[in-house]
Amino acid sequence: MGMTHSATTLDFGMVAFRMSLLGDAAQAFRETLDLRKDDVNAFYGLGRAQMGLANYEDASGTFERFVRLRPSDASGHYALGMTLQALQRSAEARSEFDKSIELQPAQTESHYQLGRLDLETGNLSAAL
Repeated sequence: MGMTHSATTLDFGMVAFRMSLLGDAAQAFRETLDLRKDDVNAFYGLGRAQMGLANYEDASGTFERFVRLRPSDASGHYALGMTLQALQRSAEARSEFDKSIELQPAQTESHYQLGRLDLETGNLSAAL
């Protein structure tokens, strides 16, 4: 892209993501991070783009960095849990969903994912 202004690259990434241009979005978010190393919005956007591209290993690393920068952000823990679940790292995913619920008890998506994990492991009483 050749953009040198981090706000421009971040905006481009968000627009590309909304248009389902996930590769372009990921590149724009990486360029933003080249310019601003700790931009939480760029980390979150990059992680979502990586998930959309089914690049779960990279997405988990991206969301791990996001939650280190924003440990009290429930959505970050939820997103990290989703990547870990896709990598079949169920215990770690459960921990992230639990953390998300601890931070924001009304985080319905995390409750749902915990139920799915319980169903997958045959723990039917906990899934209800």
